Order: sequence, then C-alpha cells, then structure tokens
Amino acid sequence: VRPPDTKLFGRPHFPKPPTSSKSLASRTFDQSTFSSRPSSQAVASLIAVVPPGYLLYVRDRALIGQSFDIAKGAISGEPFVVADAVDYFPESGMASFSASDTGALVYRSALDLERSRLLWFDRKGKQTGEVMDAAPYRNPRLSPDGKRLAVEQVDPSGNRDIYIIDLEKRLSTRITFYPGIDASPVWSNDGLRFAWYRGSGTYAKLANGTGQEERIHADPLIPDDWEP
Repeated sequence: VRPPDTKLFGRPHFPKPPTSSKSLASRTFDQSTFSSRPSSQAVASLIAVVPPGYLLYVRDRALIGQSFDIAKGAISGEPFVVADAVDYFPESGMASFSASDTGALVYRSALDLERSRLLWFDRKGKQTGEVMDAAPYRNPRLSPDGKRLAVEQVDPSGNRDIYIIDLEKRLSTRITFYPGIDASPVWSNDGLRFAWYRGSGTYAKLANGTGQEERIHADPLIPDDWEP
C-alpha cells in the first residue's frame, strides 16, 4: 500500500484522438469539410497542418499526406504515403514526426527501435560498455542504487511492456503483462517499487515482480518523479 505522504509527480497524458476524420472535423473545422468526402478515412493519430496546404497524420504506422485548403478548411484529392513505419504511440495518437513551414520534414522510423542500444559512457563522453544486446528499448530509468534499470520494450505489434534489468548479471525480466501499453517507468526513492503509465490510470508495483499491481491514480499520468 502506498504511504499517505507519498507524492508522484506526473504530467497528464493526451486524450485518445478521434477515430475518424469526421469526428476530428467537428472539433477543428466545419463538419462538412470531411463528412462529405468519400476519400476521408479513419485517422488514428493527431494531425498536423503543414503549409502550403497539406495534412499529415499516421495511419497503420504510415505517415500519410493529403491536400488541404487551410483558408477553407477543406481537403481534396486522395491521401498518399509520405513514409512507412513511423514511430507511433496508439493510445495517445502521438507520432514522431514534425514539419516546418518551409516543407522540411523529420520523422523517427519505427524500424530504428529494433536497433536501439543501451550504452554506458563516462563523464568525458567515452563509451565504456553496453548494458544489453540491441532491442526495441524506450524510456530507460536507473534505480536509485544504480544496480537495476527499468525500461520499456516494444513488441512487433507496437505494444509496450516494462522490464527490469539486473545490470550486474545482465539479466532482463519482464514485469508487466498488460495487453495494452505500459510505459514511462519511474522508481520510488527506496528502489523497492516503480510506477508507470497505462491508459486506464497510473500504476505501481514491487520492482521484484511479486505482488499485485496497484492503481495509484485514476488519471493516466505520465510519471516524471516520485517523492516520498
């Protein structure tokens, strides 16, 4: 049970985006903009409006573009693929891409996650070792005693679970088994527990993997720090 004076600092997660172009239009533009268009399809990510006149969004992990009249709030033509396998967070709709007013585009490939490496560096910036073999890692957090690492791993479907790595033994143990996304682990100050984000709330569990999960906050906060 979480002590009554424990404080968990986190930031609110973005709400799940609308599941169709029509529902997005009703919030952002006139509803007729999208509802009357046969080419409009379900949109699973947040949408970026890019000059001189395009919408960018992610669908089925592909970055999609579509012509868009910013002044009229009207789409035209058929959507087209800009890039394949873009890094994407399905529970929030956040996707790793950004575009400038000049037309320059940057995005993170989901394929890069397969080659993620956890490396040690000294204070002079020299690499001194590797934590584990390459894997689709995300959001690593060292334990207070520096002996363990909590980290997300992404499976081929894009789902995420949290693993605890014993750094001395180089042994990785899966800790969460939820069919949805478990993300952003943060350690308690004593290193006995960790908290993390899940779409249905903020949860905590013993770091050795035993015991039951505890929902410590009804809102799905992304934890940043844990103060006793």
